[in-house]
Amino acid sequence: MYWEKDMEVLFKKEDTAKDFFTIKVIADITCDINGSVPITVKDTKIKDPVFGWDKKHGIVTAPYQEDSIEVMAVSNLPAELPRNASEAFGEMLYQDVLPLIINGDNDGIIDHATLTSNGKVNSHFSFLHDY
Repeated sequence: MYWEKDMEVLFKKEDTAKDFFTIKVIADITCDINGSVPITVKDTKIKDPVFGWDKKHGIVTAPYQEDSIEVMAVSNLPAELPRNASEAFGEMLYQDVLPLIINGDNDGIIDHATLTSNGKVNSHFSFLHDY
């Protein structure tokens, strides 16, 4: 989401105290402090990702209170997603592919997943020659 100071906010802080405001959880991936989501008044970290917004008093509180809005505003969340994906991918390579390379690949799994070899398109992907 893109937001600049001269743009409208999505709601006003005082709106959160009104009956029509029924939002319970906000995940603000932009994490613009006092920005488009005006109750994002601070950022959070991945180890402690949520704070509460006391609707009645309009202040930050501990999360998961009876009359609070939970706000997740992790400032480095865009960096965390690729990190998690990289760790999971690396773990899968370590567990599933490395043993095939070390112990031999009797089922041809590596060969069937290899696009090119020795400067040529592998026979399993010969349909790519036209591209």
